[in-house]
Amino acid sequence: IEVRQWALVLLQKATGLLRNSTPELDLPITWLQKLCLACLCNSECDFTTLGLDISIEGKNSKSMFSQLETEEVVTRKILASGQYDIDFDLLIPSLILLEKRNVDWNNDIMISTKSLLNMSCYLAGRPTSDETGFTFDSASVMKQCALMGNI
Repeated sequence: IEVRQWALVLLQKATGLLRNSTPELDLPITWLQKLCLACLCNSECDFTTLGLDISIEGKNSKSMFSQLETEEVVTRKILASGQYDIDFDLLIPSLILLEKRNVDWNNDIMISTKSLLNMSCYLAGRPTSDETGFTFDSASVMKQCALMGNI
């Protein structure tokens, strides 16, 4: 069995997409985090744009909005910087599971799991002029989002 297919089946079981499986298969947090990073590294996303401090602790609401807006811009730049297609079928369910557990997708990168999830969902459904390396299964991913309460 292909490794990608094996990982997809595990993610589908964990999100409850496969009806004959136990919902919320307890996938290890570190495995999910590494899978997210692997998806981004595999497409050669550029993390050098992260010279910004995107933490929002101790900020007033106007400053928080500015920081969140900056986080969105940086997240979009990172995802758009990839030289190859991002495997959103693996990335989005991994992020959903991490977000549901309230866990950072990466402890060293100051972009929230929610921000990366939102931008991944946004970009995954956008048509591209290039032929993609991965066929995005939007129907399955949308079902996973709904089953996990991330609508």
